[in-house]
Amino acid sequence: MTKETFTPDEIECLFEERFVHPHPMIQKRLEALYLKSQGMQHKEIARLLRISRASISNWLSAYKIGGIEAVKTLKYRKKWGDLTSHQKTIEEHFRNNPPRTVQEAIRVIKELTGLERKRTSVLRFLKIMGLSYRKTGIVPGKADPQTQEEFKKKSSSPGWRMPGKAKRKYSS
Repeated sequence: MTKETFTPDEIECLFEERFVHPHPMIQKRLEALYLKSQGMQHKEIARLLRISRASISNWLSAYKIGGIEAVKTLKYRKKWGDLTSHQKTIEEHFRNNPPRTVQEAIRVIKELTGLERKRTSVLRFLKIMGLSYRKTGIVPGKADPQTQEEFKKKSSSPGWRMPGKAKRKYSS
């Protein structure tokens, strides 16, 4: 994109709003566009603002499509939306009745709140609440006593040596 694609009014708007806008990310975007309107190369803008060249390209594409207003919009997801308003209820229920599986947690959340969430969202939400899942392990069975005795006999035989226990012969 060359500096001819920026109108004088847009350049003036970029100049004024790049330090005035309340959100720091938008300030950085507007600064990048302003520097581009002054004819700087992407590499130099990226170095000055400590951003990637891909970010500059993305912001310029957004500018081409929707103008300065498109660059000013943030598309961040809401953290947990409606689940946070029900957090105390969910937390109290899970402290008294911890779910055995994530599927059970999904079902209980739907029953308590009426909100249906996917597995990863529920896992993240439970982790934020301070709950963690535990992986179960295999409980070892009892060993065969006869096999143990055979192993002990083999390990104490003259052919078996523990590392570092080799006998040394000294000559005089």
